Amino acid sequence: MVNPLAEGQAQGGDMLREIPTSIQELAATYGVSVSRHTVDTVVNEGCSAGRDIYLGKSDDPDLELIAFFHELGHVLSEERVCKRGCVLSILSGEGLAWELGLGIAFEHGYEWKYDSKAMKYARRCLVSYINNDATKIDVAEAGMVVLVQKQGREGEQ
Repeated sequence: MVNPLAEGQAQGGDMLREIPTSIQELAATYGVSVSRHTVDTVVNEGCSAGRDIYLGKSDDPDLELIAFFHELGHVLSEERVCKRGCVLSILSGEGLAWELGLGIAFEHGYEWKYDSKAMKYARRCLVSYINNDATKIDVAEAGMVVLVQKQGREGEQ
């Protein structure tokens, strides 16, 4: 695996350092822009909108790299998989972005062991959506959204 630290990035230094050249080149390969999102960001997280990827403050180059691939997974999932304009749920969309992003990383020679810090980070990120999404199911019927919440399901048992 190519380590972004080899590109002259100081670990533990400036959390708003320049985005590593390897990430910029990968972004260009897929026709996406990548920039630093500096306003009220959580360390080692990113976001995407359309074909733009925004990486937040970073204190770990491996976490920044895997976060980039996850956001790239979001961009590409919208184009390749979710042609209908939506995903089944937020949780499934996040899982899809992780799987696509990790697959793309692998195609470019990046691979993390299951028990590595980066893969633990990826799993923690994914699981963070469970309480936000998996406890309710959004079902659209005749223009209405019906929320089936966990509490209501417990009463049926």
